[in-house]
Amino acid sequence: MTTSWSELSPKQPLAPLVPCALLVYTDDESRIVALSRVGRKSQLRVTAVGTDRVLVSLPPQATTRALARWVLEEAARVMLLPPLVRAPAKRGWFRRRNKKLTLLGQEEFGVDLDSVHEFALAIEKGTWWHGKLPAAASGNPGLRVERIRDQYATLKLDLVYRIENPALFDPAVPTTSEFEAALAGFDPTGNLKQRAEQAHRIELAFALAREHAERAGMRHVAQQHRSDLRRAAKAARLAVGSSTPGERAAALAQVQRILDSLALYYLPRQAELKALPSGDPHE
Repeated sequence: MTTSWSELSPKQPLAPLVPCALLVYTDDESRIVALSRVGRKSQLRVTAVGTDRVLVSLPPQATTRALARWVLEEAARVMLLPPLVRAPAKRGWFRRRNKKLTLLGQEEFGVDLDSVHEFALAIEKGTWWHGKLPAAASGNPGLRVERIRDQYATLKLDLVYRIENPALFDPAVPTTSEFEAALAGFDPTGNLKQRAEQAHRIELAFALAREHAERAGMRHVAQQHRSDLRRAAKAARLAVGSSTPGERAAALAQVQRILDSLALYYLPRQAELKALPSGDPHE
């Protein structure tokens, strides 16, 4: 299945992708186009995004190579973009008139129509983008795995998150166990296809493990422990938001006392609490 931010083969038929947004690009320039179907003969209409100008109509059997030739040059690459949607507006009456387009779900990466070309090049190279690895970056499976390691480590250092979503850190949970096994099994010496497949499994396993943990929340622990765990989470929030070292130390001491009394192996231990960063790890 073709996914967003995938570079398409020159032989890729366009018809199965309709409707969609595509980036036609080289290292130096790019065009964003929308692909739609029109007419009884299912002609493919190529429209320039931003101007709504029809660039060309292609036959239904056309491939990405033909699209590249008409839009830019035959050697240009073509990448499937996330769906284009109207940018949200603050006022309802303005929302109906708002014609500004954005790429669905890309806000966290800071990607808009002005930066999509640079983002696509980063994906090809598997390089970091504003401190993050682009979504679906296929250029370097090792970097994709490193991105997951970083996310997992960040969540593990987030004291409040770890207390409120403990299942993600409990290897007895099947989804967590599968994620940890997939992560440990990544072979950086394998061929590109093997590493790409392993990276995909790790990404999927992490998403499933995190989804399960956040859905379960504190219900992961036994009923008799939940009130204590809620008190620990409250104290952890005080520690994270403390304005002085003394307040932080007192709050962490309370967290430690509660967690020590619970003695649950997947919750932070004394040494881990002492090693926590002084502020919110998300900042």
